[in-house]
Amino acid sequence: MQFTCSFHIPLNACLICEQIRCHTALPQIRGLGYHLQVWLSHQLNSIEAKFFYSTLTLASQLSSLEQELTSIFIPVSAGYNLFISVFHDNYTNQSDMLMTYFISGDLIADINLNRDSFEEFILGNLSELNLNAVFVPEESLVDPYWSTAHLVSVLSSDDFFRENNDIIYESHHFLRLSPALTCSFVTFDKSQFDVTFVANSIPPRVKIIVDANITKVNISEGKDLNMVQITEDGNLNICHEVLDRELKNIMSKKVQVSSSETGLSTVKYLLNLVLLCVSMLALTLTIITYLKFPSLQNLAGRNNIFLCITLLLAQLFLIVGSEITTIGPVCTTIGVCIHFCWMWAFTWTFICSYSMFKVFTSKTRPSHKSNSLRLQTIKRFLISLAVPIVIIASVVIISMVTTNGNNIGYGTTSCFLDTAILTALSVVAPLAIIVIINLLFLFITIGTIYKIRKFQSLEANRKDNLKNLLIYIKLSSMTGGFWLLGIIATVTQSDIIEFMSILLNGLQGCFIFLSYICNRRVLSLYLPEQKPETTSIVSTNMSSELKCISQ
Repeated sequence: MQFTCSFHIPLNACLICEQIRCHTALPQIRGLGYHLQVWLSHQLNSIEAKFFYSTLTLASQLSSLEQELTSIFIPVSAGYNLFISVFHDNYTNQSDMLMTYFISGDLIADINLNRDSFEEFILGNLSELNLNAVFVPEESLVDPYWSTAHLVSVLSSDDFFRENNDIIYESHHFLRLSPALTCSFVTFDKSQFDVTFVANSIPPRVKIIVDANITKVNISEGKDLNMVQITEDGNLNICHEVLDRELKNIMSKKVQVSSSETGLSTVKYLLNLVLLCVSMLALTLTIITYLKFPSLQNLAGRNNIFLCITLLLAQLFLIVGSEITTIGPVCTTIGVCIHFCWMWAFTWTFICSYSMFKVFTSKTRPSHKSNSLRLQTIKRFLISLAVPIVIIASVVIISMVTTNGNNIGYGTTSCFLDTAILTALSVVAPLAIIVIINLLFLFITIGTIYKIRKFQSLEANRKDNLKNLLIYIKLSSMTGGFWLLGIIATVTQSDIIEFMSILLNGLQGCFIFLSYICNRRVLSLYLPEQKPETTSIVSTNMSSELKCISQ
């Protein structure tokens, strides 16, 4: 038994898609209604244009097109009602001329043909007209051009529509006829693409920019616009073959660009990897030393321990994340861990910096009672956890709200934050604030150190020049001041500054190890027979002030 599919069927109903093409699931589906909107254009050179002016008229040109269209529609259509508009430019100066026709209207498939046969026949013959065909992907992308057309004609089988007036009222449910109708496609939500429509040109310029998560896909060529369609609910369907081709082109361009920078990028990657490994080794030795000797575990020492642990975890997850190339739950988890650990480490640089600031600006000596030490350690540990938890929770909540619960802000495009905005707000901004505050504490601390050293003898000052330098390096390591170079390198895109940033930040663990472990006091703990260095009374007093940051 034969039957006709309802005019209310959705675009992809009654279809089976295999690879890049689709075909009718039920061969009995026949007599469907279609809405056709297509631009047909032909570029005439100066010789052809001159011949056109002298021998042809617009009317005769239009008549010729009507005959070709009629020969296409009559064999396979039960009826059709089409408007044809003719446009041309540069008509008066007899130079190159663009002849353009806009065809818009409805047609009904012959009941004796199934859907596949009708669509293949119409689309195949339209493509063989030796005219550049651009199908309109959506009704709203068509202006009422009739007032600007040089000539308008109606091509209609009046008897059919006169006898079937009810079909006219159903025409808004007709299928939009285009090559995109029978391809397997990917659907994008209305929030994932933007359409730019320039109506002051014939044919109009349409540009569709699609957010494909990993990159932006730009569709503006006529042959590509024929393979997209905007549905009644506002979503965008793009044929697989177009999307795959565009993504391959984009990746190919990225490969070409990256290949020209492969040498430099490889050097940066290997340098960063080697330095991070060396830094992690130094951090591990630092942690072991602090845990081995209880005498080093005062409040400043405990700050150092937590800073080393968090920095070690941050660098470890950074290396692991750089080696994961597959997007998925593991990648998302690593992304969250990277963000958490770096925020945790940044928070401890602030705590260490604040501790040094308090030591050098406080008028009373801090208490070293065990209860007080334990409470201050717990308090600082909880604060250090609260900051990254609040930041990450904010990222997750904002991402869930803005994406209707589709993602949490991590692991969609890489094993880190999904967008540059999230990175700027949840990484760069907190880091910049912490670095600025830490540098302020650092300058005040250095100023205090110089004030104290004024009371030393000239000879003692000379001996302590090297110690000053080591103290500044020590303070910079603890306050995260080197990260300022990372921010500058990101903003300026300077390779020189980036290499400096990689070198200084990659060796943070080494700076901490050299500053706090490689000294005579720690050596005397490992080798008890070695006697610590004796200094002048003034120098000894000074070292007692620096003890909280040198242990």
